[in-house]
Amino acid sequence: MTLDRRSLGAVLAALTAAASLAACGPADSSDGATAAAPASTTAVAQDLPAPLPSPTSATPTTASPSASAAPSRSATAAASTPAAAAKRVSLAGYNASANAQKEIDGALALAKSDGRRVLLDFGTNECGVCRAVDGLFAKSRIRSTLDASYHVVKIDLENNRTNMAILGRYDSSHGFSTPVIIVVDAKNSVVTNTNRTGLPKLTETGFDGFLRQWAK
Repeated sequence: MTLDRRSLGAVLAALTAAASLAACGPADSSDGATAAAPASTTAVAQDLPAPLPSPTSATPTTASPSASAAPSRSATAAASTPAAAAKRVSLAGYNASANAQKEIDGALALAKSDGRRVLLDFGTNECGVCRAVDGLFAKSRIRSTLDASYHVVKIDLENNRTNMAILGRYDSSHGFSTPVIIVVDAKNSVVTNTNRTGLPKLTETGFDGFLRQWAK
């Protein structure tokens, strides 16, 4: 068979292509799958959500019983302070029904144990000067001096012969001007007697000075 140049060129081109295909061989599908797997795995790994943190057991916070139940300092102090010490006895007025001698004996017994002196206040509820002295007794400065240095006994003289006799044992005078304030020591000996010396100035400073002068 005779081929012209054009036909011969086409045949040669076809033979060259066939030889090239035979040299490469058929494609291996498993190799392709294997090669593509890492990319697919990576893509899936990127799409997965981040792992949640592992749970931890929460330890409940419980208030310390000692801390929650601990009383305040002020409450502790109030609880340890006797009620009698927390409340001062009023020194206002005179009690006509009081047993004056019994109260004097009790004050003298206390004076022997603590070294204070005893202040005897003889007067009446109708006496204006007596009420003025009561007002001074209520002053914090004077009350502090009394509490530190004296045991006070107020003795009513209003129509009371028994109490007048008690006053007579401390002062033998036949006349009295109320109030009569007598300071005695623990042995019941008179230290000062305003019926003889006169009352101090009825001012806070004057009366406090009088109390300090005769305090032990």
